[in-house]
Amino acid sequence: EADSASRVVEAFDRTADSPRSGAWRAARTSVLAAIESARGAHDRAVQMQAPFIPVELGIAYGLVPIIVRANANLRAGNADTALEAFGSIVAHNGLDPSSELLPIARLGVARAHALAGRREAARAAYDGLLRLWAEADADLPILITARREREGLDRP
Repeated sequence: EADSASRVVEAFDRTADSPRSGAWRAARTSVLAAIESARGAHDRAVQMQAPFIPVELGIAYGLVPIIVRANANLRAGNADTALEAFGSIVAHNGLDPSSELLPIARLGVARAHALAGRREAARAAYDGLLRLWAEADADLPILITARREREGLDRP
């Protein structure tokens, strides 16, 4: 998937009408950073997102740079750094209250706590997320994964 996503970005870059705005550069960089993280280059992905840190909570970028950075940190095993970024999204949820990335950030908070070994905090974060998703389609893959991860916290 990472290779085909990379080819799509490269093809789009070659088009004459490819946008060159700051928002496009942030989106493009975020896609490329997510590709790097998918390939296992998590530190590179975090570095690619660094220029957007001062503006990553701005609505122009739709929270994409910060969620990509947070996920790359989580995958790299940097639980506290990931938690800080995911927590920032949750704390500033009024910036884009209908963003589909808000539940992803809540899931990231739970995962970061679990990665850091803070089982009670992870349980509380998962439980809060699952309460929000109580009316969601039961076969939603991310919901199934979140439930399974939450159940895993109850095992010794």
